[in-house]
Amino acid sequence: MPDRRVDVSVRVRYAETDALGIAYHSNFFVWFEVGRSEYFRAAVGESPAEFFRHYGMPLVEAAARYHNSCRYDDVLIVSTRIGEMRSRSLRFEYEVRRQHDGALLAQGHTTHICTDGDGRPCRMPDWLQTRLQG
Repeated sequence: MPDRRVDVSVRVRYAETDALGIAYHSNFFVWFEVGRSEYFRAAVGESPAEFFRHYGMPLVEAAARYHNSCRYDDVLIVSTRIGEMRSRSLRFEYEVRRQHDGALLAQGHTTHICTDGDGRPCRMPDWLQTRLQG
């Protein structure tokens, strides 16, 4: 796979923190989704909404490894790339870093399978594979 990365910044909101002001771990999966959406938008060149009118891309696996914490109002950079692409599935890989010092906060991945309009697994359209490969 080409090493195309799409970076997006996210600011930690107060509602995403605990009583000590530290971001709760499950929010990293929300930030992964932000990165994945922006990757898709950059690769396809249009809103993901058109693709999702005809196909699905449900999540079948998710994992994260946490390295450092972040706090309310920190600006994070979510870097997203495709780790593996098969005819029916995609694995996105993520790194989340704090913007001001570059500290690695988390790494993770999600795996998605392409489904048709009836929710059955199917091959990804050729045009999508071509655009995602860059």
